[in-house]
Amino acid sequence: MKSQFAQANSNYKNKGEDMKSTKDIYELTQKAIPDMTVRRFSRYCGKSEGYYGSIIAQNLDLSTNALIHLAEVLTYKQTHTPCREIKQALITITEEIADRMQHINSGNIAVRRMIIKAVAAVQMRNDGDHYTALPVLIG
Repeated sequence: MKSQFAQANSNYKNKGEDMKSTKDIYELTQKAIPDMTVRRFSRYCGKSEGYYGSIIAQNLDLSTNALIHLAEVLTYKQTHTPCREIKQALITITEEIADRMQHINSGNIAVRRMIIKAVAAVQMRNDGDHYTALPVLIG
């Protein structure tokens, strides 16, 4: 069992690593959209123009909701002007969201699995008629 100080120190060290993903996502988005500014990026995240600057100054991560909103904006842009950089940004964003789902603050693996299954079930239910099974290929 870690002491509160050791846990806080561990969380602080992990924050620096997490910040890398936040900055990586911004840089990937900037490569995909060369005239990207931090203010526009913040709006693409569905937040106020100062959002990105504020979270960087506070050493915080992009919120999951901001990542989802950004992915929606980039997906829309990808449908109109497809490019490899947007695809890479989307992959990085979705991997970050998936990673967060795997690190739900519970030591119980069964609880984490139940939450992930519930998210998938809700998504399938919300998709309704839009859900189709993946094709099966037999070689």
